Amino acid sequence: MTAPANTSKVQYTVPLSEILQGKNRNEVVITARFIDDKQKIYTNNYFLTRYKDIDFPKATIRTTSTPTNGGFDATVESDVFARGVFLSIEGIDNFFSDNYFDLLPGEPVTIYVTTSLDKATFDKQLKNRKYCRCILKIKDKILKNNRHE
Repeated sequence: MTAPANTSKVQYTVPLSEILQGKNRNEVVITARFIDDKQKIYTNNYFLTRYKDIDFPKATIRTTSTPTNGGFDATVESDVFARGVFLSIEGIDNFFSDNYFDLLPGEPVTIYVTTSLDKATFDKQLKNRKYCRCILKIKDKILKNNRHE
């Protein structure tokens, strides 16, 4: 399909019941991909309900690292959809090529990390977090504190 610049046009429609396939709206994520003529891939995830109502599954996130020039390639993958994953290591002299991303099951993402750490130290320090779980924990804590007032 071709889309002229600065325009929009419906390219695809499908009944919501077909997308949900018996699931609730808060259990579904829709991933849309666009590949341009230079084969660059653009991806966006859409949700069918308010963000606060989404039932994000508990993800098991795995990371592996491969030494590269000036750092490591950290490959991250998940068994289920993982929203807002970010990586961290100690210190401030590090750079992550991308550090806030979603993971789809079966689709690993490789992030380049600039660091002077050796592999053993890098692997020991590398941590991953899911943003949505952190927000939910904070929201639960606020709700619990408000009930005690």
